[in-house]
Amino acid sequence: ADKVTIVYPMRFQDSNDIVLTTSFLQEFVEARRTAALNNVPSCMWSPAPPLELKGVSADALNANAGFVTFVVYPRHVEGKKLDRTVWNLLTFHAYVSYHVKCSEGFMHTRMRRWVESLIQ
Repeated sequence: ADKVTIVYPMRFQDSNDIVLTTSFLQEFVEARRTAALNNVPSCMWSPAPPLELKGVSADALNANAGFVTFVVYPRHVEGKKLDRTVWNLLTFHAYVSYHVKCSEGFMHTRMRRWVESLIQ
């Protein structure tokens, strides 16, 4: 009644995406510690399943990029905050995937520029 814990197993096909996602999620958790974000739900990342998933089948625990855990308290969903909080939680995996693909595209662009400068 006092909190809800949401756990996302992060699964990706491409090995590059796994590495980028792991790095992104570690930075995501660190960013949460800034003073401006002290009212958002707590966020934790772990390469191993959290204790909340004890007893869950091994198939459900197949996550090659780790597990992200959010803890949502009543203050995060009171009043008009409910819709935004639920939307952000529902689209979290898509959010991470988008940023991983953008990071990959940015790195490819930088590498192309670097190769072009070397050729010149």
